[in-house]
Parts: sequence; C-alpha cells; structure tokens
Amino acid sequence: MKHYKNLISALDAAISKCMTWKLAGSENEFMNARDVFALALSENGENEHLGEGQFYLVSKEGAIGLAVGYEHLTRWFLIPLTGEQRESELQRLFRELQIDAGAIPEAEPEDVQAPYIAPETQTVPQMNQGMPQQGQGRPQMNQGMPQQGQGRPQMNQGMPQQGQGRPQMNQGMPQQGQGRPQINQGMSQPNQTTVRKRICRKCGAEIAANSKFCRNCGTPA
Repeated sequence: MKHYKNLISALDAAISKCMTWKLAGSENEFMNARDVFALALSENGENEHLGEGQFYLVSKEGAIGLAVGYEHLTRWFLIPLTGEQRESELQRLFRELQIDAGAIPEAEPEDVQAPYIAPETQTVPQMNQGMPQQGQGRPQMNQGMPQQGQGRPQMNQGMPQQGQGRPQMNQGMPQQGQGRPQINQGMSQPNQTTVRKRICRKCGAEIAANSKFCRNCGTPA
C-alpha cells in the first residue's frame, strides 16, 4: 500500500473509495469527508509533521490508519460505514456542501413569532384618544379645552384664558382690557350700554363705539 505523510493526502486517496467513516472504538461517532478534512486542517494540513517512521495508510475499502515502522503495525482509526448509517451520513454531507455553496439556507425557520410588547413600553396612541396622557405633548385633535401652559387657542374655543391675546373668532363675551371685538359679539357685560360712547381726541365730541371716524370733525376714531 502507498504511504502518506499527512492526513490530507490520505483523505484524497480514501474518498475515491469511501466518504463516510466511524471513529474506531466508538458506536455513534460518525464522520464524513467534510469532517475528516476539518480534522486534517487542525493537524496543520499539508504541513503536518509525523514522527520518525510514521505514515498514513488507506485500505482498499477506504479505511484510514496510522502506521509506525511497518504496515502490519497500522492502527486503523477511521472505519468505513455501511447500511443506514452510511446513507444518513451521506445525506448530511450533501446538505452541508449545499449550505457551503449557498444553495440552501443554513437553518430552516421554525415557528417565528412576533415580539411581545408590554403595555407600559408601547408608544403614544395615535388616534381616538379622548384625553392626553401624562408626559405627552400638546394634544393634536379632538381636544375640547386647552391645557395649562399652552398658547393661544386656535379654534372652537368658547372662552379665552387669562393672559391670552385678543380672541380670534366665535368669542361670545369680550374680556376686560381687550380691544374692539371683531365678530359674533352677542352680549355685552353687565353695567355696560349696548353702544359705548367714545371721545374724539381732536374736538372732544362723543363718538359711537361702532363708528370709524368722528361725525363732528371727521377725525379717524
């Protein structure tokens, strides 16, 4: 038989006869050609250095052994598989080669479930929220009354808040200190007349509250 100085060379000769083996002395430690190649690389591959008088041998069935001095002192450590064990290892070998070539995925997906989100970690609700939650910003829609610290109400506000500017629209009652009401002024404040008189700054004549100029001298009100 031919002698081989490293395991890779012995494997190259053995795979033409066998591609699956059992580790000698074990009942269920099986190896295929891919596994033996990885083992050969761990032994430093083609640069593997054997002791004096040592060499690998390959039998006619494909077994691989290590001899010391003479062929009859060979210890066969990889024994060829047969039967169902051989078929099972061949299927595993072909699948691993397909994975290496990228032909099939490495692992099949199994029962992938959507991640669970605890209620306290959910984001701010986006719609149909009657009241804003603590820590949220300004409510965006369907808010009946402005919250403390917000700016001027934009629309559908029944009463202006203290510190706000001139009401824009639909204001039923003007507040003290505000200017001339613009539209929809339905009622005046108690102790006020329906038409409040003003004094012309030029001639001193009284000017009606809704007049834009003095009817006495023509000065703009």
